[in-house]
Amino acid sequence: MQRSIRRGQSLVEFALVAPVLLLLMLGVMNLGYVLFVNTQVEYAVREGARAAMVRPCPTNADLAAIRTQVIDRLPGVIDLNRVRNDLVITYTGNRNFGTPVTVTLTYQVRMLDPLSGAMMGDPTFTATSSRTISTGC
Repeated sequence: MQRSIRRGQSLVEFALVAPVLLLLMLGVMNLGYVLFVNTQVEYAVREGARAAMVRPCPTNADLAAIRTQVIDRLPGVIDLNRVRNDLVITYTGNRNFGTPVTVTLTYQVRMLDPLSGAMMGDPTFTATSSRTISTGC
Protein backbone atom coordinates (compact mmCIF):
# COMPACT_ATOMS: atom_id res chain seq x y z
CA MET A 1 0.00 0.00 0.00
CA GLN A 2 2.85 2.38 0.76
CA ARG A 3 4.30 1.92 -2.72
CA SER A 4 0.96 2.70 -4.36
CA ILE A 5 0.61 5.93 -2.36
CA ARG A 6 4.11 7.05 -3.37
CA ARG A 7 3.37 6.43 -7.03
CA GLY A 8 0.23 8.49 -6.76
CA GLN A 9 2.10 11.27 -5.01
CA SER A 10 4.76 11.34 -7.74
CA LEU A 11 2.08 11.49 -10.40
CA VAL A 12 0.37 14.45 -8.70
CA GLU A 13 3.69 16.28 -8.31
CA PHE A 14 4.49 15.71 -11.97
CA ALA A 15 1.04 16.96 -12.98
CA LEU A 16 1.66 20.16 -11.02
CA VAL A 17 5.19 20.77 -12.32
CA ALA A 18 4.82 19.65 -15.97
CA PRO A 19 2.85 22.69 -17.25
CA VAL A 20 5.38 25.09 -15.74
CA LEU A 21 8.28 23.18 -17.29
CA LEU A 22 6.49 23.03 -20.64
CA LEU A 23 5.90 26.80 -20.64
CA LEU A 24 9.52 27.41 -19.67
CA MET A 25 10.73 25.15 -22.47
CA LEU A 26 8.46 26.88 -25.01
CA GLY A 27 9.76 30.24 -23.85
CA VAL A 28 13.37 29.18 -24.35
CA MET A 29 12.55 27.78 -27.80
CA ASN A 30 10.77 31.01 -28.81
CA LEU A 31 13.67 33.13 -27.57
CA GLY A 32 16.15 31.09 -29.59
CA TYR A 33 13.90 31.28 -32.64
CA VAL A 34 13.52 35.06 -32.38
CA LEU A 35 17.28 35.51 -31.97
CA PHE A 36 17.92 33.30 -35.01
CA VAL A 37 15.49 35.24 -37.20
CA ASN A 38 16.85 38.58 -35.95
CA THR A 39 20.43 37.56 -36.75
CA GLN A 40 19.51 36.37 -40.24
CA VAL A 41 17.58 39.57 -41.02
CA GLU A 42 20.49 41.72 -39.78
CA TYR A 43 22.77 39.77 -42.13
CA ALA A 44 20.39 40.25 -45.08
CA VAL A 45 20.13 44.00 -44.47
CA ARG A 46 23.91 44.29 -44.13
CA GLU A 47 24.35 42.54 -47.49
CA GLY A 48 21.79 44.90 -49.03
CA ALA A 49 23.75 47.90 -47.77
CA ARG A 50 26.93 46.44 -49.26
CA ALA A 51 25.18 46.07 -52.61
CA ALA A 52 23.81 49.63 -52.39
CA MET A 53 27.17 51.24 -51.59
CA VAL A 54 28.54 50.40 -55.05
CA ARG A 55 25.44 51.79 -56.79
CA PRO A 56 25.40 55.51 -55.87
CA CYS A 57 22.99 56.52 -58.65
CA PRO A 58 20.66 53.56 -58.83
CA THR A 59 18.17 52.94 -61.58
CA ASN A 60 14.94 51.09 -60.90
CA ALA A 61 16.71 47.90 -61.97
CA ASP A 62 19.51 48.56 -59.45
CA LEU A 63 17.00 49.13 -56.64
CA ALA A 64 15.20 45.92 -57.61
CA ALA A 65 18.53 44.06 -57.56
CA ILE A 66 19.32 45.39 -54.07
CA ARG A 67 15.86 44.41 -52.83
CA THR A 68 16.25 40.95 -54.36
CA GLN A 69 19.63 40.55 -52.71
CA VAL A 70 18.11 41.32 -49.30
CA ILE A 71 15.03 39.13 -49.83
CA ASP A 72 17.10 36.17 -51.08
CA ARG A 73 19.06 36.15 -47.83
CA LEU A 74 16.05 36.25 -45.52
CA PRO A 75 15.07 33.08 -43.67
CA GLY A 76 12.01 31.27 -45.01
CA VAL A 77 9.97 32.06 -41.90
CA ILE A 78 9.61 35.76 -42.81
CA ASP A 79 6.49 36.72 -44.79
CA LEU A 80 8.06 38.06 -47.99
CA ASN A 81 4.91 39.89 -49.13
CA ARG A 82 5.10 42.11 -46.07
CA VAL A 83 8.87 42.58 -46.41
CA ARG A 84 8.63 44.07 -49.90
CA ASN A 85 6.69 47.03 -48.47
CA ASP A 86 8.84 47.47 -45.37
CA LEU A 87 12.27 47.44 -47.04
CA VAL A 88 13.59 51.01 -47.42
CA ILE A 89 16.79 52.03 -49.22
CA THR A 90 17.82 55.61 -48.39
CA TYR A 91 20.59 57.55 -50.09
CA THR A 92 21.55 60.72 -48.22
CA GLY A 93 23.50 63.74 -49.36
CA ASN A 94 24.71 64.22 -52.91
CA ARG A 95 25.43 60.51 -53.49
CA ASN A 96 29.13 61.13 -54.00
CA PHE A 97 32.03 59.15 -52.63
CA GLY A 98 31.90 59.09 -48.82
CA THR A 99 28.19 59.79 -48.26
CA PRO A 100 26.08 57.17 -46.48
CA VAL A 101 23.45 54.81 -47.83
CA THR A 102 21.08 53.11 -45.38
CA VAL A 103 19.00 49.96 -45.78
CA THR A 104 16.19 49.49 -43.24
CA LEU A 105 13.79 46.60 -42.83
CA THR A 106 10.93 46.46 -40.32
CA TYR A 107 9.54 42.98 -39.83
CA GLN A 108 7.37 40.98 -37.48
CA VAL A 109 8.38 37.58 -36.13
CA ARG A 110 5.61 35.05 -35.67
CA MET A 111 6.08 32.96 -32.55
CA LEU A 112 6.49 29.19 -32.88
CA ASP A 113 3.41 28.36 -30.83
CA PRO A 114 0.07 30.16 -30.71
CA LEU A 115 0.08 30.33 -26.91
CA SER A 116 3.16 32.56 -26.77
CA GLY A 117 1.84 34.69 -29.61
CA ALA A 118 -1.44 35.18 -27.77
CA MET A 119 0.25 35.97 -24.46
CA MET A 120 3.02 38.29 -25.67
CA GLY A 121 2.07 39.17 -29.22
CA ASP A 122 4.36 38.82 -32.20
CA PRO A 123 7.39 41.11 -31.70
CA THR A 124 8.30 43.69 -34.34
CA PHE A 125 11.94 44.51 -35.03
CA THR A 126 13.77 47.01 -37.21
CA ALA A 127 17.10 46.06 -38.79
CA THR A 128 19.23 48.90 -40.16
CA SER A 129 22.60 48.90 -41.85
CA SER A 130 24.47 51.91 -43.14
CA ARG A 131 27.49 51.94 -45.45
CA THR A 132 29.58 54.63 -47.07
CA ILE A 133 29.29 54.98 -50.84
CA SER A 134 32.53 53.77 -52.39
CA THR A 135 32.15 55.18 -55.91
CA GLY A 136 30.78 58.32 -57.51
CA CYS A 137 27.92 58.70 -59.98
